[in-house]
Amino acid sequence: MLSKRFEIPMKYFNIYISKLISKNQLERVEFWFNRINTKDETFYYLLIRGYLKNKNFQKVENIINEMNEKEISIKINQFNYAIQKMLKQNEFKRVENLFKNLTQIIDRSSFTILAEKNLELNQLKKVEEIYLEMNERKIKLPTYQFNNFLKKFIKLNSDEKIEEFINRIYIHNGISYYILIHHFLESSNFDFVSQLLNEMIEKKIEIPVIQMNIFLKKLILNQQFNIVESIFKHIDYLDHFSYSILIQGYLESNKLKKVEETYNEMIKKNISILETQFTSFVLSMKSESQSLIVEKLFQKIENHELGTYIIFFYRFFESEEYDKIDVLLDKMYQQKIEMPIIHLTTYLKKMEELNKTEIIQKYIEIIKTNLSKD
Repeated sequence: MLSKRFEIPMKYFNIYISKLISKNQLERVEFWFNRINTKDETFYYLLIRGYLKNKNFQKVENIINEMNEKEISIKINQFNYAIQKMLKQNEFKRVENLFKNLTQIIDRSSFTILAEKNLELNQLKKVEEIYLEMNERKIKLPTYQFNNFLKKFIKLNSDEKIEEFINRIYIHNGISYYILIHHFLESSNFDFVSQLLNEMIEKKIEIPVIQMNIFLKKLILNQQFNIVESIFKHIDYLDHFSYSILIQGYLESNKLKKVEETYNEMIKKNISILETQFTSFVLSMKSESQSLIVEKLFQKIENHELGTYIIFFYRFFESEEYDKIDVLLDKMYQQKIEMPIIHLTTYLKKMEELNKTEIIQKYIEIIKTNLSKD
């Protein structure tokens, strides 16, 4: 009778085994497991699942090791399922033993499962070791998980320790770089910030321009123009805000030649300065030389808003550069922007004092024309 049963094809016999496991009859399964010499890998997997269901992790470990010793194919998805179940019960030692014994089959998912459980329990040293091993095997780190680890790791370690770890890891994503650069900017470790930015550039990894602009502001605030200029030289996705931040920094640091060079570069790249940004340049003028360079930009930019014109109107008025006021007003009217009467009257009164009747007549005619349109 038994010999006839053994002649049943394994795929059908495994259906019977599966039924026994579903009824939790593991003793019967073990009986057949010990009797059959030709059992296939499916039989092993069914038994492993039965042991996992009953939380008999010692036997799970034994069966997987037996498969490995007998060179029975171990499917990685089955292995990963087993270690995930074991780790839920904090069976770290058994999982680590399996990792050592089956080093040839473990994959990215295996490492990620182990790292996730250690991260959940704040075992950062273990996670660090896992990532270093993954890096050594040239296995790409799990992005979301790695970034969560980084945030915790940074809080608990010195800059020296963080640097040491990062120098041993290959980073693949922009969010990791953002987390690191943000931290090292806060600690004013600009040398390492420069290293991280250079790595990003070399790997062609991008971070959102809005975040890059935050970095630019911080670097300029700390007079790190060498790093900033390297960013502008090698990163091509910077926007008008980026350039405005740089111009503002140059203005406030009195690097006036750089202001003009940067604006000329913007023109070449067809990048415009927003009026609100230009107004901030105007308001930051403290010296005559700063005023002159901003005025130069003012002349180069074709169109402005009324507020900017009024600021320059009074600047020219106070410096008695009346010819410039005339040019400014002409530019406004070409744009179909009217100078409010209250400001224009101030100018005309001055022209009356200087007996500039032609200029007075010119603007009276313009005022009349505008009033007739209304």
